[in-house]
Amino acid sequence: MKKLYLKIFLIAFIVFTGGFKLGFSQVSAVITIANENISGSDYFFDVYIHEGNASSGPVYLGDSQFRISFDNSKFTNPGLHQLSNPSSLFGQEDGYGTFVPSNTDGAFNDAITRNNYYNSISVSIPNGRPNILNIELNGPGPGNQNAFDTRVAKIDNNQLTHRLGRYRISGFKGSGDPNLSLVTTGSFSTALLSYGSSSPWNTSLVSISAGTLPVEWMSFTATNTNNQEVKLFWITAWEINNDRFVIEKKLEHGDFTDIASLASKGNSNSPQSYTFYDNSPMTERVYYRIKQIDLNGTADYSNTLEVQFDWGKDQAYILYPSPAEHKVSIETYIQEERDHAFWVLDLRGKEMINGKIKKGNSIKKLNIEELPAGNYFVKIQGPNDSIHYLKFTKKN
Repeated sequence: MKKLYLKIFLIAFIVFTGGFKLGFSQVSAVITIANENISGSDYFFDVYIHEGNASSGPVYLGDSQFRISFDNSKFTNPGLHQLSNPSSLFGQEDGYGTFVPSNTDGAFNDAITRNNYYNSISVSIPNGRPNILNIELNGPGPGNQNAFDTRVAKIDNNQLTHRLGRYRISGFKGSGDPNLSLVTTGSFSTALLSYGSSSPWNTSLVSISAGTLPVEWMSFTATNTNNQEVKLFWITAWEINNDRFVIEKKLEHGDFTDIASLASKGNSNSPQSYTFYDNSPMTERVYYRIKQIDLNGTADYSNTLEVQFDWGKDQAYILYPSPAEHKVSIETYIQEERDHAFWVLDLRGKEMINGKIKKGNSIKKLNIEELPAGNYFVKIQGPNDSIHYLKFTKKN
């Protein structure tokens, strides 16, 4: 990711009897180039905007130009393309944008706002500037307060929330770093405009200064290990004033929650690697992301990764029936010289029942009448301390 800090300086004149008073406020914003990835000969990236920490208020996004330099030697006849999102609401393309207006009544206003911004963006690699990716935004022109409140994107301080869109550079040769970086100086540089929040909706030009990322991510992977646990592994290119990494996890039907924290290895300008194993119960789809926290408390996120599990291919144990109302049975087909420990866990990992399954081929019947209706996992400690998961649904 490359992050650049922008500042908007707004001067307000307030008239009083006998004269006027000069007031001053500062609005700041951050632009992030994120989620860079490769697919074949295409190089993808996202552009995000959020309000800076010291800002006196949000940005109301108007006409803007985003100029991003890149190493065109990594490409053959490169072209810049804005991606459409065929699954967006009402079948309208929004370019994977996530903007919302000031006054949203839900999905409709959000979808129309995103669609308006998507259709007002043009992309190019300008003639005479072969190392520049040019994204031109022709912002909305509100005719009244309702149009402003329901159609102009409000950019607050939620990081990696307000996505301008997703873009593709074609012709990638398949090796090397294209070194995407926001252009902040010169006559052909990035410019961001913010509307005033009421008529006549004058715009203010953003003054841009470059910032430094506390952490530059090189890679982040999440791997299913033998259908038993997840190995999380990430590498940073450098770290400056980074305090820690918080591992966040989301089950198939839930929200992201913290499951662990790893301290930073300290300031470094060379690659550092980190590893964490999650062997807690999981749904068949589970999602992970890393929250990076600076020494001053500022937070940033990695991309989100999905890991899939197949619970139906474990031949060592069988659970039936599911759904069940009163009892479930666990059959084991492992000849082992010791009992098998088991735990019944809800989707948050809370232990509901525990016990032993007799060694050798055996059947264990569990009374589940006292369990609330819902989905559960049975975690079994098998041979050589291997971990196995079964799942069942408790009916009302």
